[in-house]
Amino acid sequence: MRDAVDQLIQYMLMKRLTGRSEVVIAIIDYYVNGASPSDIGAKLRVSRLKVRGWIQRVAEKCNYSHSVAARVAGRVAAAVMEVDPIIVRVGGRALCTICGAALRDDERALRRHILRQHGEEFRTLAELVRRRLGGELGRSENKNKN
Repeated sequence: MRDAVDQLIQYMLMKRLTGRSEVVIAIIDYYVNGASPSDIGAKLRVSRLKVRGWIQRVAEKCNYSHSVAARVAGRVAAAVMEVDPIIVRVGGRALCTICGAALRDDERALRRHILRQHGEEFRTLAELVRRRLGGELGRSENKNKN
């Protein structure tokens, strides 16, 4: 399960850092609040199919185990939401708040920039989120075993 949690942390952390918090919010709404993709889409003003795609990515990271996803996705998403985004949008452009670089507002370009220019910071943040969740996930797993 550790690999699934690490993959979820990296996926959701990257969304948050690139200013795509709506993905993380959708995951919380789906896994924690039990909202439907249609309701989430209406709330976030995106299509339900886009929401289903985000949920599908979470399922992929959890090896298509709904029980694993349901157990950890909400907690991972909540922890990731405590991290401030490093990409902000200004006048149709994306701006990195760490190095000041003006970037194309393209998800791949933003992800590439973070990993190439700020990879150490990304890994450190992912590890901090992982440590924060370590105790919570351990308690959850122990409850499930008993």
